[in-house]
Amino acid sequence: MFQRMLLPKKTAALIAALLFCMKIISLAAAEEPPAITVTSESITPEGRLITTTAANRGPNKPRGQNLSPQLTFDPVEGASLYAVYMFDMDANWLHFAVTDVTETCLSLGLYSDKKQYVGPYPPKGKDHHYRIEVFALQAVPDKPAGKMNASNNYQKITDSLDISGGQPGNILRRGEIIGLYRNGDNTVAAEE
Repeated sequence: MFQRMLLPKKTAALIAALLFCMKIISLAAAEEPPAITVTSESITPEGRLITTTAANRGPNKPRGQNLSPQLTFDPVEGASLYAVYMFDMDANWLHFAVTDVTETCLSLGLYSDKKQYVGPYPPKGKDHHYRIEVFALQAVPDKPAGKMNASNNYQKITDSLDISGGQPGNILRRGEIIGLYRNGDNTVAAEE
């Protein structure tokens, strides 16, 4: 009635290796904390950053108003503060860096100091992808990495946020939203 199916040794080994990898991936996924939900009225339903968030400088045409984007995100239990970064993923360029946020709703233009925010100003051509990421932190990071309005290594930035008191594990949770911007955009929010 029941016949045992014999597989070639290579096929059986391949199936066993695949099942083992699937188990490892599911364990790794289970260890990852849930993401923070991040929303922004400064990103249209089509995923475009509104022009007012762009830099008020060339090569932008039209020029923006250099207003930091409006953001809302989930509060995280145990977080004493939040860090917010905006990174141009196509140019490895840091546009927004604050590490002392205590509110979970940030109004449009809240950060106007050029040491904290410089809006997008990509060269003419293609869309650039701007990752806005929120980090829930247990404590103030020892030495946050990242130079504003310059090329940076995003992994070094995130690694630096995870160290407080010389110990790793400072990031409790994180979440992101991505907005597109292209030189020449004249995108307005739905309410404008």
